[in-house]
Amino acid sequence: MIKKIAIGAIGLIILFLAGYAYSAQLEKERIELKVKSLAGHNLFLLVTTYQEIESKFNNETFNRESVSDIENKLVEVKAYSIVADSIVGNDYLQTITSSFQDIFTHLEKSHTKLELSKEQIQELVEIKSMMKELIDVIYQTYYDKSNDEGGSAELNIKDFSKVEALQKKITEYNNQMNKQP
Repeated sequence: MIKKIAIGAIGLIILFLAGYAYSAQLEKERIELKVKSLAGHNLFLLVTTYQEIESKFNNETFNRESVSDIENKLVEVKAYSIVADSIVGNDYLQTITSSFQDIFTHLEKSHTKLELSKEQIQELVEIKSMMKELIDVIYQTYYDKSNDEGGSAELNIKDFSKVEALQKKITEYNNQMNKQP
């Protein structure tokens, strides 16, 4: 009789543990889905805001106000970068955004005339090129390539080499720009 009770108790404990493990697994999947959704949403906003900034370079009326608008957009980008970086566990996107903020602060200070100089036009072309490259790198690095729809964020990124290389390139450009009078 005691054996049957002990077997029954062990069976209940095993059943309880199995139910708990199943529940914990479901909770883990639910949380991962929420985090993936949050990361994907912020990456989408990050990319679309960089695309908006990039499109401002196409306007023939690029002026001080354009730079100011871009600086405001970069504040938004910084917020999206903080969320995305905290999810993947690094600060590459924040650092890149900070460099772009410094670059545009320098541009605003140097952009005093109504018309852009050839040097400033060349700077804008270079900045636009780096932003386009950043958007491509975000798609290549931060999105799940196995997802057919292409909109799923990757949470376990193992290779940040393209992001690191671009971060270095933008930081060097920013340092070079700040050396100029």
